[in-house]
Amino acid sequence: MGAGLYKIGAIIQARMGSSRFPNKVLMPLPIAGGKSVLEHQIDALKEINQLDEVVIATSSNPMDDAIQSFCEENKIPFFRGDEEDVLSRFYAILKEREWDFVLRLTGDNPVVATSRILELIHFFADSERTYTCTKGLPLGCNLEIFTKEALIDAGINATSDFEKEHVTPFIRNKADHKVFYEFDTNGFENLRLTIDYPSDYAMINLVAMGIKDSRLTLKNVIDFVKENPWVAQINEDNVQFVPGRSLKEESLILEPYLEKMGLTEIKKVIKK
Repeated sequence: MGAGLYKIGAIIQARMGSSRFPNKVLMPLPIAGGKSVLEHQIDALKEINQLDEVVIATSSNPMDDAIQSFCEENKIPFFRGDEEDVLSRFYAILKEREWDFVLRLTGDNPVVATSRILELIHFFADSERTYTCTKGLPLGCNLEIFTKEALIDAGINATSDFEKEHVTPFIRNKADHKVFYEFDTNGFENLRLTIDYPSDYAMINLVAMGIKDSRLTLKNVIDFVKENPWVAQINEDNVQFVPGRSLKEESLILEPYLEKMGLTEIKKVIKK
């Protein structure tokens, strides 16, 4: 049927609290007077004509008053709700909107692959799926798209804390089609363009200062890293948080880092 026949919205979940790097979503990029991390993301999404609206989903924690102020100053729609039950925020936003499809993003990912989002939207519109997520893009650039009906169903029927905190597990578990849409970024799928740690911010800050224009497009960022490959080493050892990992899975992830740091005795204990 084509993407143009549908109403499509984007929801960015964002909060100021973070155990590893608080306040990151409103940090400037570059640090010397640049747009905030969240503003880079919003401005990029506004370039996508197929998106009807971008809404910020933040929490009612007083710490997130700063996000509300940012949204009010920039005339960006927002909703504040339960800090832990992120699914309930999405549910409340969607109940008030006549969207057909929803893109889900997180506010600590300033690099938006706009052309890849367009490709995903067109694929999803023609696929008759209820949910699709991407893979193959650098960390921080992958995203999810789902129908409004799938999210409403999750908002009504999801029961576990895990499902409520991470928004889409309930939807993914019900999806009856292959859910991945895979991109090829020619070896850059492990490039960290998310901001979980101060070193992530330092890396992207260097990129933002070094690219030839102020737009943090995926192409601009990859071109800069190709010319300056040492930049990617700044945060390459950071471990990406993935909810629901088992102890065995986490130990396997830890082994190469211990090897790199020369902590061979600890590695032996873990392997046992």
